[in-house]
Order: sequence, then structure tokens, then C-alpha cells
Amino acid sequence: SGRISIRKLSGPTSSDWCMFEAIQRMPFDKDLKLKFDLLEGLSVLRPGHRLTYEGKVQHQWGKDAVQLHYFRQFGQGMLPYEYYLDDTHRLVMVVSGYRAYIIDSC
Repeated sequence: SGRISIRKLSGPTSSDWCMFEAIQRMPFDKDLKLKFDLLEGLSVLRPGHRLTYEGKVQHQWGKDAVQLHYFRQFGQGMLPYEYYLDDTHRLVMVVSGYRAYIIDSC
């Protein structure tokens, strides 16, 4: 609509789609507890988000059971996001509410 909004941010900020790339550079460290604000769709500011590493979890992948590293993101105004990575830090799956993103290398 041609409107411009300028806001001073209070600290670290990311967008929802940038998290898909950034999460792959995070350490597998139980002490990880990041605080940031999130720009949802690059237009709506969602303050007070947290990202934590929850450890390894087992998932059934077809006939195989796989161990994946699990990160959890939660904050104001959004359903939690769950990020699952393999041992090489490659993002395999992202789940939030009724959405699931499955990254398939085929």
C-alpha cells in the first residue's frame, strides 16, 4: 500500500525464513539459549523469542529409526517451531503447528 514503517529494534532480530539457514550453524550444545525478536513474513515483529537445543531424539523415517538433533524455538504470537538436523548439521525437517517442511535430497 506504499506505507513505510520504521522501528528501532531492541536487540538481535531474525526473520522466520532466515532461521532455516541459521539453525544449521548452531552448535549442538545443551547450554544454547538464544534470545531474539522475530520478523514473521518480514512484516510482523514478534518479540521475545527463544531458541534452545534439546538434544538428540529418535524418529521413525520409513522403515528406519534415525537419531536427529532437536532445536526448539518459541515466543510471543507464534506456535513453537521444531528444527531437526542430522549429525552433519544439515536441516532435515521443520515442524510448526499444522506445517511440516521435509527437506529431501533426492
